[in-house]
Amino acid sequence: DPCDPNSNGEDCMQMTNISVFKMVNDQFPVMNQEIVFVIKITNNGDMRATNIVIDEEIQSGFDFVESTATHGSYNSLMGEWVIDVLEANAVAELSVKVKVRGSGSYQNIARLKSLEQMDEKSEDNMSMLEIDPLCVEVFNQFSPNGDGMNDTFSINCIENYPNNMLQIYNRHGNKVFESRGYKNSWNGESNTGFSVGNERRVPNGTYFYILDLGDGTPQLEGWIQIIR
Repeated sequence: DPCDPNSNGEDCMQMTNISVFKMVNDQFPVMNQEIVFVIKITNNGDMRATNIVIDEEIQSGFDFVESTATHGSYNSLMGEWVIDVLEANAVAELSVKVKVRGSGSYQNIARLKSLEQMDEKSEDNMSMLEIDPLCVEVFNQFSPNGDGMNDTFSINCIENYPNNMLQIYNRHGNKVFESRGYKNSWNGESNTGFSVGNERRVPNGTYFYILDLGDGTPQLEGWIQIIR
């Protein structure tokens, strides 16, 4: 019992219960992709919690982009989220957007560092995610002019995904290229029957790709620019 019954309440230790939960919008991102970590802090106690500090450090595999918080403020350099007051049964939420720097495996941990009261349940004070970025990296520009340099649309590590499916569309939604088991071979020519005039070669401009790696991970979408 945190209270001494002979003290008339003077030595009563104030207690609360803060739980930490963390999630991410994509556990298997690719290099240079932006992902968002969401940390939820819940006050499960019967009284308000004050001066809460949450450790939320950005690992070396990510670059900080921006953050938003429903309560308090987040310092990306310190890796700390500070909340002055969280009422009983209230929930605070922090969203941290980062850019993936490289492949590998990273453990991203959010934990309760300190608060003014005593927390009565320590086992829910930490939440951990393991992020496994894929080595896939899409190069968004290429120049198919036959000079032997950057002549094809390249995707780093695509050889690791032999069951991939690549589709490319122009800005009007016309499919100009499709390949199953793509091997970095597209030179800017249509293979779908869509053409401009009598040429299979698509014009310079911006195109959009859909890439299914064929391994059960979410499909990737983005843009490509052809510059001759």
